[in-house]
Amino acid sequence: MKNLRAKKGFTLIEMIIAVIIFSLVVILLYNIIGLLRKTKDKDVASYQKYHKMQELKRLFYQDLMYATDIKIDNAKKRVLFKTTNSLYGYSNPYVEYILAKNRLFRVESYKKLSIYLKSSMLDSSKILLLLKSCKEFSIFKEKRGIILYLKASKENIFKIYFTKQIR
Repeated sequence: MKNLRAKKGFTLIEMIIAVIIFSLVVILLYNIIGLLRKTKDKDVASYQKYHKMQELKRLFYQDLMYATDIKIDNAKKRVLFKTTNSLYGYSNPYVEYILAKNRLFRVESYKKLSIYLKSSMLDSSKILLLLKSCKEFSIFKEKRGIILYLKASKENIFKIYFTKQIR
C-alpha cells in the first residue's frame, strides 16, 4: 500500500475563513481611522473658534484700553471712540463698532467719525467684519472701567471688564 502523505497547504474553506477575518479587521480599522479623522476635524474647528474669540478679545482690549472720548449708543448697537490702536497704520484713529443684521463690524478711519456713520465718511474708512453671527453687543461705562458684553451664539458668550479711568 502506498503511504498517503498529508498534503501541505490550506483547504478552500480555510482560505475563505482567513479572507473573511482579514476583511473584518480591515473594515474595523477603516472605521476607526474615520472616527479619528472626524474627532480631529472637530478639535481643529473648536480650536479655531477659540482662537478667533481670543483674538477678538485682544482687539477689544487694545482698542478700549487706549480709548478716549467714548460715545455709546446701546439702543442702536454702536460705540465710537478714538484710540491709539490701529490695524491699518493710522495715527490715533477713530474706531466705531457697529452691530447690524447680526454682524459685528469694526470701522477705522483717520478722519473723525460720528456715532451715526454716513456714507461720505466711508471714503476714509476701513471696514472689518469681526463676527458673522453676533446676537448681542453692549458696552457700559462704570466708575472704575468699561464692561463689554458679546454674545456670538448660544454657547459662545463673553464679558470683558476693563479697569481704566474713563475720560
